[in-house]
Amino acid sequence: MGQSEYKIFGHRGCRGLYPENTIVGFQKAIQMGVDGIEFDVVVNKNLQLVISHEPYIDTSYCISNLDQKHSLNIFEMELDEIKKIDCGSKYIDRFPNQIKKKEQKPTFEELEKKLENYKGDLLFEIKCHPDYLNKYFPDYPTYAKIIVDETKDSPLLKNIIFMSFDWRILNEIYKINSNSKYIFLSQKIDFKTGDMLSDEHGKFDYVIAMDSLIHYGPEDITVALEQLAKNTSNSILFTVAPRTVLLSSLLAIGKLLPRSDRSPQIEPVNHRTLNIYIKKKAIFKETKAQVLKRIKASFYVSEALVIKL
Repeated sequence: MGQSEYKIFGHRGCRGLYPENTIVGFQKAIQMGVDGIEFDVVVNKNLQLVISHEPYIDTSYCISNLDQKHSLNIFEMELDEIKKIDCGSKYIDRFPNQIKKKEQKPTFEELEKKLENYKGDLLFEIKCHPDYLNKYFPDYPTYAKIIVDETKDSPLLKNIIFMSFDWRILNEIYKINSNSKYIFLSQKIDFKTGDMLSDEHGKFDYVIAMDSLIHYGPEDITVALEQLAKNTSNSILFTVAPRTVLLSSLLAIGKLLPRSDRSPQIEPVNHRTLNIYIKKKAIFKETKAQVLKRIKASFYVSEALVIKL
């Protein structure tokens, strides 16, 4: 699409015309000129990656000839059992123009062979949720290793963008493979106002406090970080104002103004000094504030720090 600001993806292939998440559907989408394709990945009993939107056989579009008592949970199914199920011949009201064609759910290995020379983006959506741990997929480190092992030598790896609604699996994959691209999908963002240190907000996976602490000195910042850490499981990213010539000059000029006309004062903080205070807190015994980046935009300068818990 040249220099266009957007891209068009074949979501689950080309399911308006061909059965979803099938080789023929992906090939049709590519033939139609999409910039990339999106597909969903689950894992079977043999710990192979299977292309499927659901971690089970969905009989709303698949025809199962297995015994009615047989589990349709893909995580409990051998590959040869999955291959006996037709997921392309059933009529679907939502897609009246979809060509009816007997198709099976492919494995990632099969998809890889068919698309080995493909140059477009591949949105690799990993299906999992903490409520279904050990029901539809193994523990997160095991699942991540399966995915990394199946993709690390793939000619498609450079095209893959790993994504999921479950940040836990992305985090585990990133620990092994930090070179790929990742997208965290979210159905909603819950914005809250009020005292960010209040326990009423519950627990957090991550905290991002951009410029929330720049009006405090290192001792007060440490007190705030300690309270946040009690309710945070992974990391806290925050910014401080480093001492610069410009900031020092502005602070000096500000003191000449009447107190009633002054904005809240920005407190310059050195991260080394801050870490002296942080180390005194038991909750930070095994960690410290690490500098990520100095951010500059016109006269604005701040330093991004992270504490990994």
